[in-house]
Amino acid sequence: MPNGGSLMPTSRTSRTDLLHSVLFVIVGLCILQGVDPATHSYVVPKWIGVAAATALILVVALVSVWLNREIRLDRVDGIVAVFAIFAAGSLIWSDDPAGGAAHLGGLIAALIVFCYARRCDCRKLGFRMALLCLLATGISLTWAAILPEYQGGFGNENRFAHALLLMMPYLALWVSLRQSPDRWLGPGLAFCAVVYLVAVNDSHAEYLVVVLLVLVVLLRKLLNYRRSFDVATGFLVAAGGVAVAWVLREHLLHVAPVEIRLEIGLNTIAVWLDQPVLGTGIGGFDFHYPTHQQTHLSWYPGFGDTFATFIRCHGRSSQRAAAVPG
Repeated sequence: MPNGGSLMPTSRTSRTDLLHSVLFVIVGLCILQGVDPATHSYVVPKWIGVAAATALILVVALVSVWLNREIRLDRVDGIVAVFAIFAAGSLIWSDDPAGGAAHLGGLIAALIVFCYARRCDCRKLGFRMALLCLLATGISLTWAAILPEYQGGFGNENRFAHALLLMMPYLALWVSLRQSPDRWLGPGLAFCAVVYLVAVNDSHAEYLVVVLLVLVVLLRKLLNYRRSFDVATGFLVAAGGVAVAWVLREHLLHVAPVEIRLEIGLNTIAVWLDQPVLGTGIGGFDFHYPTHQQTHLSWYPGFGDTFATFIRCHGRSSQRAAAVPG
């Protein structure tokens, strides 16, 4: 199926793979597109999808352990387990343990999905992700055209823009995975997404991604050209990028997507510098961030008022409860 063959199952293994793919796409669409039209809630339906995915993975894992009578773990699994224990333990010094408990549930779900992905066949997982992103992009763009107030099922122009940008690599992957005419659906939807982002969406996150993409492609070309100088070449490209950004800083700092993200990034660094060893504890980031929301002005005077941008981006900053390690 991933290589463009028939979608009809021809054996027991094929039927199992087809069932796996169907469940993967259905649960994925629930997570990406889930919304309660009665309350306009975008959070609860998506978390129900995450909980369903996590439960399915755990059930399959338990059945596998029961049938094989063994548990196979490696070093990465050990690191994941230690990190989860540390995150749970950080509730002890978190200033918002109640909020931290909610973040902890999401973190553990993400770690379970990570362990699941590591054990999947790369090609099959790539096919499922590509199919999911193909359907999700088509549905969200259609939704945005018919009911623009729902922002494609994400409720926020920034989240919608980030979701479209994250799904685009899988739309490109679809072309290489399929040999039938439907392979061109990926580039077609990617083009529609770019048009929507540039012409309709006000997030402007795509401009940052384009710049980063150009730098990555340039770096890769240079590394392929001079393999014996990988480290030196990478350093030179990075230094050149920093130099260009410094020369153009006055212009870049007034570009909304750059200003907003740099502002939150600088203030996040300030939060981390207060507690660099143990961090704020999971859930503590939202508690400490307001006290540092003007810190960037002391580092770089001339920034605009951060309060409005903090309110606007608070949803994203709260997700950076990456304040577990800092």
